Amino acid sequence: MAGYNLQQILGYLPLTGVIQATMSGVPNPLPPAFMKGTQQVIGDAGRYTRFTGERRVASLVRYGASARSTNQRDVGIVDVKLLHSYEKQPVSPVALQSIRNFDDWNQQRRGIQELSRQIKEFGKKMANLRIATTQLVLANGILYFDGYGNLLPSSAGAVDTLTFNMNANNQTHLNGIITAIWSLPNTNIPLQLVNLEIRAAQLTGYPLKEALYGQNIPTYFTNNDFVIDYLARQPNMSVDWLKNAGQIPAGLFGYRWTPVYTGFWEDANGTNQAIWNADRVTFTPEVNDDWWEVLEGSFPVPTSVDIVGDALAAMQNTKDVYGPFAYGQVTHDPPGICTWMGDTFLPVIKNPDTLYQATVT
Repeated sequence: MAGYNLQQILGYLPLTGVIQATMSGVPNPLPPAFMKGTQQVIGDAGRYTRFTGERRVASLVRYGASARSTNQRDVGIVDVKLLHSYEKQPVSPVALQSIRNFDDWNQQRRGIQELSRQIKEFGKKMANLRIATTQLVLANGILYFDGYGNLLPSSAGAVDTLTFNMNANNQTHLNGIITAIWSLPNTNIPLQLVNLEIRAAQLTGYPLKEALYGQNIPTYFTNNDFVIDYLARQPNMSVDWLKNAGQIPAGLFGYRWTPVYTGFWEDANGTNQAIWNADRVTFTPEVNDDWWEVLEGSFPVPTSVDIVGDALAAMQNTKDVYGPFAYGQVTHDPPGICTWMGDTFLPVIKNPDTLYQATVT
């Protein structure tokens, strides 16, 4: 069978498709709605609107009198810079030599398979950044990077910090809502959750739906007098709990409970960094673009590696790709193949008052 040249091989590898389809390099325990891109912006400059919902009631006037003038609530425009990754990776010489063995189709096929594997693994690295940063935004409301652009678990060594200005009253013990820690069997957890619903109704009006919980939360529930009493009256939920290896059943106390304790990423030093505090629960409303968005920026990606006559012709050989992008090129010094991949995005908490990052101990 006739062999393929390098340009043909590149044509058979759908690089952009590979990176867009590969989203499982590190665990992604989040509900899919949190990951979906919602708005496209040009380049890496994003903008979103932050507004205060109307909570006042209309005032009375005498019947037939002139209308009373009133003012609109505050509307804020927030400009942000998106996160942008961009890396290149050459193909290993062994895979390249196998691909160029045109007299042995089986060896060439194995070389193409190895090339495809390398590209997929490279794509996972790009996807891992989006997965890890989205979880960190929901867990802490802040991102840290060092001077080399490496994601950090804390502010130590940070050069760049991206914060979403979380409401301090919506963190830790939620300004008095967590009045007793959940590890105590006699803590009235259902009452605390009711008080949280009241706070959410008064603060923003968005009803809470999602509960993203850490490792210790199921144990606190199974040892809690009030939760056990509730489950005893709800046999279906008790059965679901047992069937799902101790995971909190969906619908308990009106929340969709999602275990997120598997979330982590490997840092630049090769150390696994856990994302979620074992005693943390992040409560959010149903995911919608009123309070949550994933902005995706554009990046010019070459559509051809041909040499052209001028800059205008070169520009015509590119297209703007939003979000994840990838492309490959035959190199000549030394001869080989190189792939480029990246992503331009930003998960955004448009209204930080809607999010509650509770530490229950």
